[in-house]
Amino acid sequence: MCFDSTAVAVMIVISIGFAISSWIEDLMIRRKELTNYHQFENAPNTTNLIESYNSQLEQRTNLLNMQIFG
Repeated sequence: MCFDSTAVAVMIVISIGFAISSWIEDLMIRRKELTNYHQFENAPNTTNLIESYNSQLEQRTNLLNMQIFG
C-alpha cells in the first residue's frame, strides 16, 4: 500500500487524538484519587520531589568534585 503524505498526516493526527482522549479519560476516572490531598488540612500543593532529588545530587557531586579536584 502506498499513502500520500496528507493521508499519513491525517492518520497521525487521528492516532494522537485517540491517545490524548484516552489520557484525559483516564485522568477523569482517577480525578478523585489524584486530588485527594486537598482533603487534608495544611497539605502542600506540590512536593517538589524532583527538585529535592536534583538538589541532593548536585550537593553530592559538588562534594565529590572538591575531593577529587581539590
